[in-house]
Amino acid sequence: DDSAFVDKALEIYNQKYEQTYMHTKECYEGVPEAIEALAPHFRLGMLSNKQDEFVLKLVKQLFRDGLFEIAHGTRDGIKPKPHPQAPLEFCEFFGLEPDEIAFVGDSDVDVLTAINSGMAAVDVTWGYRDEETLRRVGAQYIAHTPKELVDILMSLK
Repeated sequence: DDSAFVDKALEIYNQKYEQTYMHTKECYEGVPEAIEALAPHFRLGMLSNKQDEFVLKLVKQLFRDGLFEIAHGTRDGIKPKPHPQAPLEFCEFFGLEPDEIAFVGDSDVDVLTAINSGMAAVDVTWGYRDEETLRRVGAQYIAHTPKELVDILMSLK
């Protein structure tokens, strides 16, 4: 049965990830400073397809308290990215319409999440995917450096 195999593989992955995910001690260079530069101008949230418990611990380890008003990973009953369910929850939390939100990501899944949710797709090239991949799936804005990301987001304000 394929589902039993997938369940077992996911169980092993989760066990290994739980042992290694906290090995991250810092973000990409310049990212914390960029986020701090944006914080006075924007309300910030974080959404990941990693497990919720790990996301919450990483946010606590890597960023100051209160920087992100809301942060979530995958949760039972909530469809993962690129489905719009979780991003639309963020809209409700912030009291904003989707077209008032820039969804920043580093992958084709993030671009599709933004598009599916009706948000601006702002993507960076220092993560999972290259610029060509991001553009091919519909990224509206591409940042090559954290400074460019700040400039793009400030221009959308």
